[in-house]
Amino acid sequence: MSSQVLNNATERAAIYGLLATFWRDAPTTEQLASVAQLSVDGMLPAFAKLVEGCGDADSEELAVEFTRLFIGPKDHLPPFQSVWQEHQLEGEAAVSMRQYAEVIGLADNADHFANQLDGMQAILQAQVNDSADGLESLAASFFQQHLCWAETFLAAVSRRSETPVYRDLPLLTQQFLTSEAELFTG
Repeated sequence: MSSQVLNNATERAAIYGLLATFWRDAPTTEQLASVAQLSVDGMLPAFAKLVEGCGDADSEELAVEFTRLFIGPKDHLPPFQSVWQEHQLEGEAAVSMRQYAEVIGLADNADHFANQLDGMQAILQAQVNDSADGLESLAASFFQQHLCWAETFLAAVSRRSETPVYRDLPLLTQQFLTSEAELFTG
């Protein structure tokens, strides 16, 4: 595998990891400061907006927004694939996610969006560490089964958000996933 492909996989894995952090929990003050210092040269336009937004964001305000959007108590947007595809928790997507989690070594195997982003990061990182071409088919399969569902969810989050970070995060995530889908579908 060429070094360019490895670098690309490393960069993609880092983006998956960063996105997973934001989708798992409200970002801390330290995380916001770290993201605000990132260079946006050559990145997706939505990434630049997110980086700018992190520089001005208040972590307490984002914690309230995160809870309102994803936890409830009412009218929240559960970030679980089975909820959005099957209208229930613990559906077929959850079963599939547990199977993949066992193969790729994820500790948390729920079909939560952040876990799915972590899964893709783990696959790409294994590809870099092992220089294994065989992991490309695993990455494509995982992506198609567990990251192609989120467009409606992301649009809903963007519409309901009251903070710039949670308006921009879904846009960045969708742009990134769209660019990734092109890699896996040819």
